[in-house]
Amino acid sequence: MSGMPNLSAVELAEGAGVPLAEVDRLCDLGILPEREDNEQFTEGDISRVRMAKTCEAAGLPLEGIAAAIREGKLSFAFLDLPSFRWSPSSDRTYAELTAEMGLPLAPGQPNCQAAAAPLGSGAVYV
Repeated sequence: MSGMPNLSAVELAEGAGVPLAEVDRLCDLGILPEREDNEQFTEGDISRVRMAKTCEAAGLPLEGIAAAIREGKLSFAFLDLPSFRWSPSSDRTYAELTAEMGLPLAPGQPNCQAAAAPLGSGAVYV
């Protein structure tokens, strides 16, 4: 797992943007490893929760994901690799950040609507 265990279940839920009951559900399903009473979660578990919820939103049932994990056919371990560590979301837009850094948006570059969306909001740059 990524990082040292340092997050409570409440902190994991807040970091992943889900209710605490969802963390419990993912543990019960085996998508997140079961924890002892005082055992904590890692930063990598935030990515696992987000990936599971993204898969569910795309129509994949969590029960099927859990079964594939139990059978060794699926693993979210790749989310612990350095290349899959995401920056936290921000309320600043791309346009605000570039202005703050003194990097003007050049005419003709793809920047219109996505530049006004908060960073980490999932805005698509085309």
